[in-house]
Amino acid sequence: MPDRVASNETDFDRRGVVRQVFESIIILGISVTLFRTFAAEGYLISTGSMAPSLLGYHKRVECPTCHYTFPRGVPVEDSPATLNANVHADPDQVDFLTVDDFASSRGEFCSCPNCGRHEISLAAFPKNEGDQLLVHKNVFDVRDPHRWEVVVFRNPDDPAQPYVKRVVGLPGETIRLLGGDVYAGGQLQRKPLSAQQGVRIPVDDHAFQPDETDPNWRPRWTAARKDSRWSTSPGRMVFQPDDETAGALDWIQFRNWITDGGRHTTEVPLLKRSLELPAAANGLVSFDANRRRLIAQGAMPAELRDELLSLNDDVETDKAILDLFERSHVAPITDTYGYNRDDAAAKDFPVHDLMVEFQVEPSDEGTFVVEMSDDQHTFVCQFQRAENRVSLLVDRETRPIREATLPKPKDEKERKPLTIEMSVMDRQVLVAVDGQVLFEPLMYAASKESRPSARSPVRLGASGGDVSIRDLRLYRDVYYTPKHESETREFVLGPSEFLVLGDNSPVSVDSRAWDHPAIDRSTLIGKPFIVHLPSRQAKIDLLGESRYIRLPDFSRVRYIR
Repeated sequence: MPDRVASNETDFDRRGVVRQVFESIIILGISVTLFRTFAAEGYLISTGSMAPSLLGYHKRVECPTCHYTFPRGVPVEDSPATLNANVHADPDQVDFLTVDDFASSRGEFCSCPNCGRHEISLAAFPKNEGDQLLVHKNVFDVRDPHRWEVVVFRNPDDPAQPYVKRVVGLPGETIRLLGGDVYAGGQLQRKPLSAQQGVRIPVDDHAFQPDETDPNWRPRWTAARKDSRWSTSPGRMVFQPDDETAGALDWIQFRNWITDGGRHTTEVPLLKRSLELPAAANGLVSFDANRRRLIAQGAMPAELRDELLSLNDDVETDKAILDLFERSHVAPITDTYGYNRDDAAAKDFPVHDLMVEFQVEPSDEGTFVVEMSDDQHTFVCQFQRAENRVSLLVDRETRPIREATLPKPKDEKERKPLTIEMSVMDRQVLVAVDGQVLFEPLMYAASKESRPSARSPVRLGASGGDVSIRDLRLYRDVYYTPKHESETREFVLGPSEFLVLGDNSPVSVDSRAWDHPAIDRSTLIGKPFIVHLPSRQAKIDLLGESRYIRLPDFSRVRYIR
């Protein structure tokens, strides 16, 4: 009899464990459902309207020239209809993809946004899924979205389809897009540092340089004089003064050198009445006899340069040809995107709104200077470590318009490199050290004069003390392009309406293109706050067949600004 009782108790315990497990699963399922319904939910981005800050389906391309890795957008499917989607919830995950799955993109090419190399084949690179977002669904129940904030909302024409965009216009405002900037009620809307960091688009990463044996490449960062004390290597710059140059600023400047292509126009004077041009010059090089100008469209090919030199042997013409070749390869900074097809935009817009970021180790002696130009004004930020003082000067003025103090380390063991960010965006100058804005941003008005294209907008100077720089990068601001009409259009928002745009302005289907531009407050789903599971593809050999397996890329997990 006792054995029988023991058996019953064992059966009871087993049933109790099974019941507990079953109840736990039910409770977990209910909790997840409630969490997704009322708190947060995951979404997958499918297209590139918010690139490069948020990626849709894409390939990660490594440039064969400079080895810079960048995303290049690809369709979700071969059907063009998929290009209109932005995000979708709860995607089916694909664990294994065969190499043949990527054959639809073979034969396509792209350009490197870092060094400008064209005709990079996409065939060898696998397709990755888009970024996966975690969206806070309750935040807009207690407040409205802020300007420059990223939001997820329901498509007014298809409520089952969620979109993700950035808010640029608030209820009751009249919005215009002018010169790539956002104006509300006639006032230029300037981005704070966090928004600048969220939308900035890479122009140059000094750590990735083409091979020095490339005959068409010139370093983008070059010393201003032959006896410069600056030395450079990929990813690092070092300044070491000598006794003869200790007191004068020694400059190293950026120029936007490209190896080939481009839509820009470059001219040099040539005081001749005629010039013999080869057939290969058609559309690339021309001579204006009336204005006495030699003109290049895009970067002049080296082969064309050599052919021109062989046909024209006088010293003046040779000098003009060589000068035009060099100048034509220094291109303006424009709103091109490495993420898009090369023909995605009908024209390029020059961009003057830039940010430079780097880590610097200046000595306790001398002066270190960052100078930026928007091609109307020049802004000079001086760092003097001996006095722990930072000063901002404008144009040729010698009196600082802004000043701040750097915190001095308690001892040498606490000394570390400074992360410096300086931007000239939205006609506003910001300077930050280690993520903290040093002084009140300097805002200035637009000039009535047109601005030339930016080709050498940044330079760094040093004197009197050693300086070491690394992680040097140059970014540009997003440029909001007009859609199918002139920039005179105004968007008048109602009391509960918002204007939203995509960061990838040339290809984004957003408020500029919709019949009813604004979205209503009632369509808001929530605020994406983290990219929680970006993916990449790893190639493996399985049963004698090459396959790609999707792996989470934890290096790209980040909070959304």
